[in-house]
Amino acid sequence: KIVHSNTIAKYQLILKKYCNLVPAREMRCFVRQQRLVAVCQRSDNFYEHLKHEIPSLKSVIDKFFTEVILPEMAMMTDFVTDVYVDKKMRVWVIDMHPFGTSDPLLFSYDEPPLMSARRVDERKSNEKDEVVDDDQEKERKEDVCSSSISRPLKTTSKHTRQHNNNFEMRIIRSEEESRPSFFTYDRLPQEKVMMNLTSTEAIERMVDAIREGKLEDTT
Repeated sequence: KIVHSNTIAKYQLILKKYCNLVPAREMRCFVRQQRLVAVCQRSDNFYEHLKHEIPSLKSVIDKFFTEVILPEMAMMTDFVTDVYVDKKMRVWVIDMHPFGTSDPLLFSYDEPPLMSARRVDERKSNEKDEVVDDDQEKERKEDVCSSSISRPLKTTSKHTRQHNNNFEMRIIRSEEESRPSFFTYDRLPQEKVMMNLTSTEAIERMVDAIREGKLEDTT
């Protein structure tokens, strides 16, 4: 316990067993309304073999959530779970997060399938109203300009994604789609870039170390 003025802050130390995991088999799974709606890889890198494993990965993840996760998490409707699929096609839970707070990675919380059904309906309704208003404005202009050539109105196409009973799975399918990671952008080891920046003196020491080529002395 740590005492701050008149309050007592309680902290919990949580330790995890170290495992040498294959990054390509780490997946982030999104659940909305007690239904698995989306899965994507956690790694920012491209893996050539991964696209061939999508059917088998989807099958084991779907079975794991249907038989294990969703029944155990019946009191939670929306959440995010990180899982690992080992070489024997067994699924393991790595982490769990509140829905909407963790990185959506290859998805977006503002787009289907992560967007709530209510927000999707609201967006479609707004798009429909915009189309109606646009059509009415065109009709008004055509009435005023009677000498213009009469032709059918051009309807506005709306991008809608078709949903089915299965969840959507996304992976990085090419090197061009790879996303730079904080620790791999400059190919520096993690411990080399973790520096103490909590005080003016620490920042000054870091700047001096960079100038002298002794950055490791500040970690």
